[in-house]
Amino acid sequence: MAFYATLSLLSLLVICRAQSPPIQVHLALTGNSGSLIVSWFTVNQTETSVVLYGTSSGSYTQKAVGTSSTYSSAVGWVHDAILAGLSRATVYYYVVGDPNAGLSDEFTFTTSRNDDETQPELVGATIPMYGDMGATNSNATAQRLHAWLDRADFFFHVGDISYADDVESKDFERTWDAWFELMAPVLPYAPYMVCPGNHEHQSATPVISYSKDFNVYNHRFRMPSVENNSTTNSSMWYSFDYGGVHFVSISTETDYAGSEFTTDFGDQGDWLKRDLAAAHANRANVPWIVAVGHRPLYSSDVSPYVKLFMPALKHFVEDLFHEYQVDLYVCGHVHSYERSYPVYKDKVVSTDYTNPQALVQLVAGGAGCPEGAAPLAPGSPWSAHRYSAGWGYGVLNVTDAKSLTWSYYRSADDGLEDQFTITRTSAPN
Repeated sequence: MAFYATLSLLSLLVICRAQSPPIQVHLALTGNSGSLIVSWFTVNQTETSVVLYGTSSGSYTQKAVGTSSTYSSAVGWVHDAILAGLSRATVYYYVVGDPNAGLSDEFTFTTSRNDDETQPELVGATIPMYGDMGATNSNATAQRLHAWLDRADFFFHVGDISYADDVESKDFERTWDAWFELMAPVLPYAPYMVCPGNHEHQSATPVISYSKDFNVYNHRFRMPSVENNSTTNSSMWYSFDYGGVHFVSISTETDYAGSEFTTDFGDQGDWLKRDLAAAHANRANVPWIVAVGHRPLYSSDVSPYVKLFMPALKHFVEDLFHEYQVDLYVCGHVHSYERSYPVYKDKVVSTDYTNPQALVQLVAGGAGCPEGAAPLAPGSPWSAHRYSAGWGYGVLNVTDAKSLTWSYYRSADDGLEDQFTITRTSAPN
């Protein structure tokens, strides 16, 4: 009788283990040509974390072995693996998981022809960019983003991802899961880059201990901070080159004087100055610099909370952005859309975008969060265009080394709300 009981117990364990397939598969850029990060989630720990991939459906000639980690073994395990040696402009088929515990369904991605920054003629990219999304009020935006999948090189979500802190603590993980399910038509098929927002900090009260200090964000999303020699081993800040653009993603939440949160992830200021200096010196190969962060430097939002931390952030980055002639800063936090004229120290430098001598800021924080749209006050002289009547998303189109076009679309009807082009007839000094 004990023998049969043991068999039954073993069978039950096998069944339970097999019922924990890989889910929430998503991709990210590494910052290195010809490689990608693949991440996924399992309820149970598995013996291995592997990606099988190849250039024919069902025929996986290559294998990548990754690692796993957990922020709570009661919740599940996050797995990451790096695919290396990828060919340009090639469709790849892949599955993830563990051969014994189970593999995922097959997914595909297409590598870009524009991933080699040593060849300036390959400048060009299309990147949907937006923030403040959540798992509710965002269905229309999610559908529009899915429609961009065949045209987008990658996606950039500028903070406030799931809004899992806006629900009761008991629903924290469920809300993260709901957001991943909402974005499942996009996440496994194209790189999805993120930066931290204030809603990634921790759960609602009573605060879940493992959720503190951006712990869940840093486990669930692996960005290329280690690959680009950042001063942090987290996903709080990083940079990479793609399609003629140097993207620099900062943490507006931590690691500068006056930031809202005091968690120490490293010396962000030293890294940012060195990174921007190197990027500016490399404009002959990578002509554009686009910065990304969650909070704005300028906003017409009427909320006192938005205004509270803006002076400290401006003190931290505005002079650096100006010194190294950052072309564009894309952010969110305010649940609306607002484009600035070229502006520095609260003064409008010009009202057109030909050879701008100051930073252009884009607030694209209206992807559809559960907190509703943010009203904007009129009268800001630096504000060129604003929209707060509904949800939307932006698309950055890098045409060549001399022109960069931004378009903002309304999610409800996919109509074009705003569009402008930055034109450079000569490289910045």
